[in-house]
Amino acid sequence: MHDNNKNNSNNYHLAKEISSWSSVSSAKLCSSQGQDVVRWFVEALKVFDVGVGSVLLAVGYFDRVWTAMELGDKVMDVAAACLWVAVKFNEDLGRGEPKWSEVMRFSGVEDAESEESRRTLVVAEKLVLKCLEWDLNRKSEFELFFSLKESFDPAGHLPEKSSADEAERLCVEALLDVQRFGKFPAHEKAAALLVIVAHKESPRKSDEALGFLRRMGLNGSRVSDVVEEFGRSRAERAEQDGAERANKRQRRYDPCNVNPFLCVGASALA
Repeated sequence: MHDNNKNNSNNYHLAKEISSWSSVSSAKLCSSQGQDVVRWFVEALKVFDVGVGSVLLAVGYFDRVWTAMELGDKVMDVAAACLWVAVKFNEDLGRGEPKWSEVMRFSGVEDAESEESRRTLVVAEKLVLKCLEWDLNRKSEFELFFSLKESFDPAGHLPEKSSADEAERLCVEALLDVQRFGKFPAHEKAAALLVIVAHKESPRKSDEALGFLRRMGLNGSRVSDVVEEFGRSRAERAEQDGAERANKRQRRYDPCNVNPFLCVGASALA
C-alpha cells in the first residue's frame, strides 16, 4: 500500500513537470548550416567519449543562443562553448571532461593551445551563460526518457542497459535528422522512446506504456506520430544502406574498375 502511494505521488509530480518540457528546434537549427553544426555535435560523441545527454544539452543551449542573436562567424566558437558548458554542467552523468584546447581544436582552431584560443572560449562561454541567463537545467529527451521509464517501470522489468542503448541510438538518429524530428518537443520524443523500448519487450508492454503516458497528460496521438516517424526514418535509412551496398557491389564487379581500357575500347568500337 505504501509503495502504491509513493508511486502515485511520484507520478503526480512527474505529470506536473511534463508541462515544462517543451523544447522544439528552431528554424535556424533545421537549416543547412544548423544541420552541419548538429553533425559536429554528434561527432563530438565519438571524439570526446561524452554522454549523449551532454551533447543533447549542448545542442539545446546552442539552439537557444542562436535563436536569441546573430552569431555571424562565431557560430563554431559558440558551439564549442555550448559543448564545454554542457559537459561541465553534466559531468556527474559521465565519462570525464575534455580539455578546453581539445574542444577548440575540434571546432577548427589551428593554434588551439594558445592564450588567444583560451580567451575566445572564455568570451564565448560568458556569452552563452548570459544569453541562457544561467538556466542550464533543461532536460533533454534522453534524461526525460529515464524519468518516464522509472515511473512506468519501477520494478525494472525493462532491461536497463539495452533500454539505455536503444534510447541513445534513437536520440542520435533524431539529432541527425533534425528537420524531421526538430518539430517535436523533447517530452514527446522521450515518450516515443519509452513506447519503442517497451515494444521491444512485447507489444502489450507498449500499449501499457501508451496508457501510462496518457494518464501523465501526454497526447497519445502525438506520441504515436513520433513513433511512426522513427519507423519511417529507420525504413528510409535501411533503403539507403541497401542502395549503397548495391552500388558498391556493382562498382566492384564493373569491368571498367578492373581494366578501364575495356571501357575505352568498347566506346571506341560503338
